[in-house]
Amino acid sequence: MKSSALWQNFLCRRSTAAALLLAATASSPATAADEVQRLITNSYRFEIPFEVDVDAGEEPNSQAILYKSQNGGKTWEREQTAPASKGAFVFTAPRDGIYSFAIRMTDASGTLLAPIEGSPPELEIQVDRSEPIVKLELLEESERMLTINWSTDDPGAVPESLLIELTDVSSGVRTRLKTEPAVAGTTTVPFPDSGAVQVRASIVDAAGNKGEARRKLESDYEQPAESPDNKSPYAKPSEEPAEQPAATPEPEPAPEPMPATRTAPRTRPAPVIPQQPEPPSATPAPESKPLPGPIATRPPEIPPATPPQPVDADYGNPAESPLMVNNRVFDIEYQVDDVGPSGISAVDLFVTEDNGRQWFRYGTDADRKSPFSVDAMAEGTFGFAVRVRNGVGVSEIPPQPGDPPEIIITVDQTAPAIEMAQPDVRSEGQGSVRFAWRIRETHPAPNSVRLEYAAAAAGPWTPVFDWQPNRNSYEMALRPGMPPAVYFRLTARDQAGNLAAAQTPQPVVVDLKKPTARLIRVQPVQVQQP
Repeated sequence: MKSSALWQNFLCRRSTAAALLLAATASSPATAADEVQRLITNSYRFEIPFEVDVDAGEEPNSQAILYKSQNGGKTWEREQTAPASKGAFVFTAPRDGIYSFAIRMTDASGTLLAPIEGSPPELEIQVDRSEPIVKLELLEESERMLTINWSTDDPGAVPESLLIELTDVSSGVRTRLKTEPAVAGTTTVPFPDSGAVQVRASIVDAAGNKGEARRKLESDYEQPAESPDNKSPYAKPSEEPAEQPAATPEPEPAPEPMPATRTAPRTRPAPVIPQQPEPPSATPAPESKPLPGPIATRPPEIPPATPPQPVDADYGNPAESPLMVNNRVFDIEYQVDDVGPSGISAVDLFVTEDNGRQWFRYGTDADRKSPFSVDAMAEGTFGFAVRVRNGVGVSEIPPQPGDPPEIIITVDQTAPAIEMAQPDVRSEGQGSVRFAWRIRETHPAPNSVRLEYAAAAAGPWTPVFDWQPNRNSYEMALRPGMPPAVYFRLTARDQAGNLAAAQTPQPVVVDLKKPTARLIRVQPVQVQQP
C-alpha cells in the first residue's frame, strides 16, 4: 500500500460544524517541522478528511488513527480511530487553544505502520473564538475639530480590516473615514455642523472574529447663527420655520462665476465589481412538505467558483432588479462626464436602505478616481447614487426622499439549505437510482443544482448531471462500470455564488443481482428405533 504524507487544502466554513478540509497522512513518517501547516479558525467543531493512496484495484482494509497533542508534539494522545474507507474525522475542541494533529495507518492486523512518539506535528490548528477588544477615545482638541484615537491589544488583529465610521447625530449622515490600516492610531477630522457625533470603530482578527466599540461626543463649541454663507447644502429643513430675525441690509451678491464653471459634472455608475460571482435573478423556491427519511449530511469540499465579471448598471433608468454579491465589501465603479475647466473637487456616494425613501451620505472618495470601495457591514439590499462637485463647488443636489437609486445591490452571504432523502435503488429494467431533495434559498440561481457520484467519500467526483434548474428530484439510470457502492453529492448555488452541498454519509450499495436456489438431492436420515 502506498501512502501520502501531505496535509493540504484547508477550508473553514462558518456553520454549526465548520469543515476543515485537507488531505492527511497514511502510513508514512511525519513531515518535517518546517512543513507543518499552521491554521486558525473560530469554530470549535471541524472535520479532518483524509485520503489513502493505494495501488490500482486494491481496496484499503486498514485503520486510520488520529493523534492529538497540545504541547507541540512532545507527547501524543490517541484521539479517534476510523476505517481507512471512511475518509474523515470530526473533531470538537473543548476550548480555545492550539491543537496539533498527526495521522497514522495500521495494517489489516491493527499494527501501526509508522511510530508516532517523537514525531513532529503534521497540522496545527489554533481555535480562537475571542473577539478583539477595541478601545476608542474621542477628543475635541480645538474648535470644530475632532480627534479619534483607537487601539486593540489582540495580536491576531488584521490592520487592513480596520473600519471607522462617523455619524452626524442630527442628520443621520454616515461617513466612512479613510485611515491608514493599523491596529492603533489617531486621526483628526472636522466636527459635524450639528455638534453631536457618534463614532464606531471595528476590526477583525485572523480567525474572523470581529470586535467593535462605539462612542458619542457633543461639542462644547457654540455654533454661530446660521447664515446663507455657512448653511450646509445638505442640512435637513426644520419642521417649523424659525422666527425671522430683524431686517438687515441685503449683502452684495457675489459675482457670477464664468458660465463654463457653473455646469455641474455629470456622473454615471459603471460596473459593480464584487468579490464573488453574481448569477442572474430567479424567483424564490416554493415551500414543500418534509422529505421522507432525510439523510445525515456534511458539507464536503466545494470546488471554487468562477471569478466574477463586472456587471453594468442601466444608466438613466432606475435599477429594477438588484445586482447580487456574496461579499459585504465591493467596489462600485463610476464615470464622470462633462468636466469643466475647474476640474473635480469631490465625489460623494449616497446610500439608501429603503429604496429611496430615506438617503444618507456614505462618504467621499478621497482620490476622486473610480472605483468607490463600499463596506455594506451586513446582508441586505442597498441603493446607491453618486454626485460630483466641480472645482468651484457646483454640483447636482443630493438624492432627495423618493428619488430612485441608480444602482441596487443585494449582499447575500447565506448559502442554500439542502435537505436530501436517502437515494432509492430500483431494480426494474436495467436498474436506476431515484433522488429527492428540497432546497431553501431566497435568491436561487436559474441553473442551481449539480449531482455527482464517487467511489470514495473524498472523491474524485463524476457528474451525474452538471448545473441545471432545480426540479427537486431526479432518476439516474445505472451506468456500465459504476462501482457497486457509491457516494452521491448534491451541490446547490444561489445568484450571489454561495455554494452548499449534501453528501450521503455512507455508500449506496447498487446490487441488482437476484439470488436463485434449486433442490439437488435428498439425504435419508437414519431414525433410531425406540
